[in-house]
This record gives sequence, C-alpha cells and structure tokens, in this order.
Amino acid sequence: MKAIPIITLFAMLALTLPSLAAKKHKGGAGQGAAPPSAAPPAAGQLPSEQVSTFAGALLDSILAPLGKGSLPVQTRTQLTQFDQQLRSEASKAPAEKQVIHQRALAVTGALATIMDEREKQVIAFRNSHTKRPMAALAPKVTENERKRARTEASSEKNFFTASEEQHWTQVSATYRQQIQSLIEQVRIAERQISAQPASLVPGNK
Repeated sequence: MKAIPIITLFAMLALTLPSLAAKKHKGGAGQGAAPPSAAPPAAGQLPSEQVSTFAGALLDSILAPLGKGSLPVQTRTQLTQFDQQLRSEASKAPAEKQVIHQRALAVTGALATIMDEREKQVIAFRNSHTKRPMAALAPKVTENERKRARTEASSEKNFFTASEEQHWTQVSATYRQQIQSLIEQVRIAERQISAQPASLVPGNK
C-alpha cells in the first residue's frame, strides 16, 4: 500500500475538521437555547384569536415557579411588539369596533402587570434566600448549640421556600383566570358587533 505524503494528510485534515466541528455545533444547539418564543400572531385574525394565541404561549412561562428565576428579556420584548401591533390595528379600525380593540389591549396590559409582579416576587424570593454569614457565636457556645442554630436557620429557609411557592401558585391561578376572563370579554364584544343589524352600524344605511 502506497504511503500518503505527510503534506497531503494535513490537507485532508484541514478540510475534514471544520465540517466535523459544524456537525457537533449543530447537534448541541439545544443546550442553553432560549425558551420557546411567543411571537406576535399574524395580523388578519380576530383580536380575540390573536390575544388568545399569544397569551396561551406566554402564560406558562410568566406563571412558572419562582425558583425558575426571571423571565428572558425577549419575553417582555415580544409582549411590547404584540401590544404595538394591536394598537396599530386599533388605529385603523372603525369607531364601532374600537371596544373590541380596547378590550384586547386590556389583555396585554394585564400580562405586563403580571410580568412586573413576577419580577417583584423573584427579587423578594432571591433576597429571602441570599446566603448570609452566621453571626459569630461566643467562644463558650457548645457545638450542639451551633448545630441547633444551623438546623433552625435551615428549617426557617425551607419554610419560607414552601410558603412563597405556595402563595405564588395560588396567585398564578387567579392571574390565569383573570386573563381568560379578559379574553372572553373580547369575544363577547366581537359577537355583539357582528350581531348588530347593518343599518345600526355607523356608515351604513
């Protein structure tokens, strides 16, 4: 078998390694990737369909357990873009349909408020669990007393963790119901407008 010249071997490696690296990078793209996006729905849908789709994609992440931390920056950006999209559509809508768009905007306003509340809760959650140095114990304190102090501190921390998460779970259920109720108000307005006789719609005779 004829030996491959060393220069030819290096050339082959130079061509092969980049492609292998690219495949490895592609295969590991899921690691550390951003959470699923809740991109604004396409315009042209009914406002109730738009807010229902958007809120449905966003609520689970907004109402996730506090231990999961703050929301990605892109989540608030997506909400801002969606709100702007709704406002643009409202500015072009006839007067008789403004109530529909105002109720749709109430949904995005409520979502923004819930986001703010989550951030406050996450900050409070982190502050309550920030590791603080134990106060220096007097030299005469026994090792058993030190252990008891550490146990009590740990129990207190666990209590607050369960208490805070339970509170957020209860609040989250209320927030979810609030959003669903607001979306239903949009649907009601759409049905009322569509049920009006053409003669009662401004601009029609």
